[in-house]
Amino acid sequence: MGITINFKGSLTDLSKLPKLINEVEDICKIMKWEFMILDNDWSLPENAKIVEKNDDVRIIGNPGLKGIGFKPHKNCEWVDLFFDKNKTLSSIETKCLQLQEKSDKNKYVWNSVETQAVPVLIHIAIIKLLRWLKKNYIHDLEVFDQGKYWETDNIDILHSRLETVIIASDSHIDKSDRQSEKPKKQLSEKDYADYIDKLLENSSLEAEIKMRGGEMWKSDTIDPNLDNMFMKNVIAFEEACKQPEVPIRSLFPADYQFPSVESMDDNQVAQKLDEISDILSKQSIELGFNEELPDRVLYKYLAEDCIINDTITPPGSTGYIWTLNGCGGDCDSCFQKEYCPTPKELDNEEP
Repeated sequence: MGITINFKGSLTDLSKLPKLINEVEDICKIMKWEFMILDNDWSLPENAKIVEKNDDVRIIGNPGLKGIGFKPHKNCEWVDLFFDKNKTLSSIETKCLQLQEKSDKNKYVWNSVETQAVPVLIHIAIIKLLRWLKKNYIHDLEVFDQGKYWETDNIDILHSRLETVIIASDSHIDKSDRQSEKPKKQLSEKDYADYIDKLLENSSLEAEIKMRGGEMWKSDTIDPNLDNMFMKNVIAFEEACKQPEVPIRSLFPADYQFPSVESMDDNQVAQKLDEISDILSKQSIELGFNEELPDRVLYKYLAEDCIINDTITPPGSTGYIWTLNGCGGDCDSCFQKEYCPTPKELDNEEP
């Protein structure tokens, strides 16, 4: 009797297997889990078998599997994420049993891993990873979790079922082996579950960026929440840049008026600038001009030059924010040169 996670399914898209392997490998490295990768030749005959000699058990031959397996704790069984040439989720042991017994395809279809001898957090991590796999790679994945965490997401129920199993089996498992193993920061079990979710999401985001031709530098010490925000901003920026440019004037109501600066007093100019800033802000566009720039100079530039002549790629709902600052890189022709410290700094640098 024990707490076991059973799971079965098929890889939805075979072309995504390398991506799945890379992402699980990244998670294993971050979590310091032992892992192994199989890349058997599917064109060769499958002839793997289990050989027992004295106390030594070995597997010889070709199981015909590709994928990754990992061992998240010293007392935990291997979690096998291997696939045969039919895209079916399998394990080395399962494949050997099928081949040796020449069983039909409906026998030994479940992969399994026992977790009663490991910290609760390990059980949580395995279930979180399986959920992520179902969402991204194995859409028909079925899971039977005797700890009920897959179905309920309830840590208290998982604790209760683990304790019941240990008592009922009169287990001699060392309790020290079942103490919570946590990241460097001490987290609650709920926070740890969220931590695993974030790592898995980050792995997918990183893979997405790499697929777009980008490169990522990884650090095991970076806060996964900050890493998550950064990668989402990178993708949002790229998505924003793909959108067609539109006239800035089109972002304003068609009947919106831009009176000449000469026709308004200082209060009216300031009010107009607030209106313009508010309209653009709702389009995720901010004004970033020099603070010393007089309102009348800024309004004249916006109303008579920028808004009626320039175009922009609106960020829309991507979460990215554009900034209008009037800086084109040519200090000599810039309308705000007199109020900007940059030209003065450049002049001082000249020999």
